[in-house]
Amino acid sequence: RRSHNPIYVDVGSLQFRCSHQLTHLSLDAWADSIGMVKLKGALDYHQLRTPLTPLTPLEICYCMEDIRIMVKGLQQYRARWGHVREIPLTQTGELRRVVQPLLNWPAWNWRVTKLTPPTMHDHLWMLNAFFGGTVIASTLHREVTITDPMWMYDISSSYPWVLISERYPLTPFETVHSSKLIRRYMASDDYTYIIEIRCYGVKALTPLLFMSASKIRAGRKVFSSNGRVKDADYFEVTLTKPDYEIFRQCYRCEKITVITCKVSKLQYLPVDLRLLIIDLYKSKTMYKDVSGFEELYVTSKQRINSMFGLCVFKEFADDVEFIGDDIKTVNGVDYQYWAPKPLDSDGYNEKLKRKVSRWHLPKNYLALQFGLFCTAYARANLWRGCLQTDENHIHQNAAYVVYCDTDSNKCIDHPGMREWYDKYNAEVLQRHKQIAADLNIDPADLSPLDPKGRPHPIGVYACENPKDKKTGELLPIREFRTLGSKEYV
Repeated sequence: RRSHNPIYVDVGSLQFRCSHQLTHLSLDAWADSIGMVKLKGALDYHQLRTPLTPLTPLEICYCMEDIRIMVKGLQQYRARWGHVREIPLTQTGELRRVVQPLLNWPAWNWRVTKLTPPTMHDHLWMLNAFFGGTVIASTLHREVTITDPMWMYDISSSYPWVLISERYPLTPFETVHSSKLIRRYMASDDYTYIIEIRCYGVKALTPLLFMSASKIRAGRKVFSSNGRVKDADYFEVTLTKPDYEIFRQCYRCEKITVITCKVSKLQYLPVDLRLLIIDLYKSKTMYKDVSGFEELYVTSKQRINSMFGLCVFKEFADDVEFIGDDIKTVNGVDYQYWAPKPLDSDGYNEKLKRKVSRWHLPKNYLALQFGLFCTAYARANLWRGCLQTDENHIHQNAAYVVYCDTDSNKCIDHPGMREWYDKYNAEVLQRHKQIAADLNIDPADLSPLDPKGRPHPIGVYACENPKDKKTGELLPIREFRTLGSKEYV
């Protein structure tokens, strides 16, 4: 898949597979999920070893226990799929086996096939609009120990929620040339767009910096903080509709010029896919720590966590080739043993020809743009929490948010903050009723109960603060410090 990241290796009649690609779990976490305990501390990983280095009895026991964990875990997979060779190579591949039959009807397959970018240029242009999760620390509060009361809020199953609740581009993207038409499409609720723009005189309006410096092109005098653009004389960037709307709230620009704007009509994803996501969420919530349902819980949790990976994929990935002891430079990076082989136009056209062929049609059930907008919608929900204001527009949460990561933010207490989250959650619960009516299901399916009888509505901001052991009351965080992305205590 990538350099030094093999999925499997064939050696004679044997096939070695990467178990981490299948589980996405450390051995410790895998053991915990199947009711076992991994031994710790028996091996000295700093000791230089060869295949001939003898092991102590304790070290042999340690290694055997690791093997027992893997054997038990793989036995569960074998029971599920019937034979070792039928076990999917990856966790996402396991979910594909479940989703593909649900969406395997010719009209849908052909519709998705037509969404494939017709040229390599279009393919790369769409990839430029892809952003991952937002992980930022506020420039106001970084490297400062905060002793004010703080609250932590997480969106419950953020990616699955936007897959069932939002509409996605379900027609091929078409270029719009007229500025009048561009404004009309940008204001429409029934269409979405991907827009490539030139920005002049850019300056951040909030201490939370939205734009990743790695996503901009042709920048001039770009000043960044912790990998995020603070201000710039000029740059170019490609954004989806949700990201463009966030960008306009987070930055002031002296001038914005549209280079390219492409539009597509919005529709909901297929009913069967949305119902599957809801069913997986119910199982993950209802059967956590319930005796006798351990495998159903683990399977449901893995599959709903893989739903994001199922939708976010490169239409046609680069190949990786073995080059032995040679050193090969690709895009300015030196590779040894394994090197990526970047896709060119001929290779893209060859893969495109196979993709649109009749025998490949059943495999075309999800499109690249679903993944682009899945992450964009999830970011929009996160930034709604970051950019919120109270009813009088006096206190803006951006000044109080200290840290946020993909589906959660950690913020200093201030007037109106918790009331805003309650209001947001009330809107989500109202959406539950609309979705349930559209799918002809009970709204309670979107707020399943855990084994203790507590509801867990999907898509709401849940407070993750610790609780008082006696009263159950939520307690504020009393001390917090962050050094930047993925670094906090």
